[in-house]
Amino acid sequence: YTRYGQWYGNPYGEWSSMFIAFCLYYTGIPHGAVPMYAGAETLRTAWEDLNGYTPISQGQPSPGDLIFFDTDGDGKADHTGIVSMAKGFELKAIVGDLNDRVEEIAFQKKDSVCLGYVPASAIESTLAENYVIRLQRAVALPTLGSTAQTILDSSSQILNHGGANVAKPL
Repeated sequence: YTRYGQWYGNPYGEWSSMFIAFCLYYTGIPHGAVPMYAGAETLRTAWEDLNGYTPISQGQPSPGDLIFFDTDGDGKADHTGIVSMAKGFELKAIVGDLNDRVEEIAFQKKDSVCLGYVPASAIESTLAENYVIRLQRAVALPTLGSTAQTILDSSSQILNHGGANVAKPL
């Protein structure tokens, strides 16, 4: 059971991508404005269909971008995160559902587990095409300013508060 799954409507499911949806929502992005799926591969292909996904070999992710991992080697995304640091080949990401917590991990861009990423600019473009950004939650940041920074701030706040994710159901 996780609070991210409870929020998403799937309290006992794998919650890596639900954590991403949670962070996007709490930055003020309304449901339905951008892809927010529970499955990592479904989320990746939705962004690919919108021309928002970039294979890791074709670019450099930046802090605030969504990143996709293939941890079992089948060529499909099975984990997602939010890039928190990018310097050359060295990257860090805040991820959910890793060891049943929210954690920041370090990895190399060239690692075979890195599939690709969605730049925050693609999220911004999708919002501009479909919706006006409105903050709907008191917990959200006062202004979006930079979408990348706002997404990163949202996930960092959760990480800085212990990355709590598991709670007993009522």
